[in-house]
Amino acid sequence: MNKNELKQFLLGTLENAKEASGGKQIICRCKLPGCNDTKQHLYIGDFESNQPIFYNCFKCHQSGFLGQNFFDNYNDFNVDSNLIILSSNESNI
Repeated sequence: MNKNELKQFLLGTLENAKEASGGKQIICRCKLPGCNDTKQHLYIGDFESNQPIFYNCFKCHQSGFLGQNFFDNYNDFNVDSNLIILSSNESNI
């Protein structure tokens, strides 16, 4: 899965997710453990650079690399995190 495919997957999977920053990021409601976000404070991106993809919640201040830990801890995320693998040239998530 490349970054664009991952972005489209997240837009279709995360509740009320939408593009932000001209498509470089996704924003959605944070459902990480301990967060009481009722709006959209979780930012995920940058999908257009060669840098690793990060997430950051401006409500609960949880952040990090978008990887196994994120998918394992994100509440209501019904997908096997082992299926989320980027191609070798974009494997820095």
